[in-house]
Amino acid sequence: MAGGWNVAVRVAITLALASFPAAARAEVLVVDADGSADFTTLQAAIDAARDGDLILVRHGDYGAAKIVGKGLHLAVLGDDVVTSGDVELRNLAPGQTVLLSGLPATRPGGLGPRLIIDGCAGSVRIHGCRIDPSLQPLGSVMARVSNSPDVLFAESSIRADDRQVALEADDAAIGGPLDGAVVGGGEVGHRGSCSVRGSIGVAVRAR
Repeated sequence: MAGGWNVAVRVAITLALASFPAAARAEVLVVDADGSADFTTLQAAIDAARDGDLILVRHGDYGAAKIVGKGLHLAVLGDDVVTSGDVELRNLAPGQTVLLSGLPATRPGGLGPRLIIDGCAGSVRIHGCRIDPSLQPLGSVMARVSNSPDVLFAESSIRADDRQVALEADDAAIGGPLDGAVVGGGEVGHRGSCSVRGSIGVAVRAR
């Protein structure tokens, strides 16, 4: 277990160094719900982080998380990190980058997560993230991207049930490949001035 965790840490730091010009000077903050790390909640670590910092999230059950106006790398370590809340990325300035590696898996029977990216003039990179159907109500959007011109997905999947929307974009530019964007009749839609590039999985249609 320790060997696997060490490999995950090395991968996260390598990704951070490749993504942030000043990553060599970044601080590493560790989150673990059992109290053995710097923080016990994900949001507390985000609030304490400075632009360019790396946040490593170890095992635990976490709530919603919101990154506003900070360029951060948030890396989930292992499959035992879960959350029942939305993950929101908002108001990145030009030149700032958020790299989200391994979006927390939906807690069985939980209400999330949903991914919300809004008002990000900087770059958003989503790597190795999985959003699966949950108990969200009819018409729920599993991932929404709006007013964000530089969003890229890699090795990620967004899935929805028959009456949910997998991915909705509004005045955004989204790149792939995004694996398995829609399953079981869910929809991928867009409004406004929007382009969706790469392998999204189904044809994009206006909503």
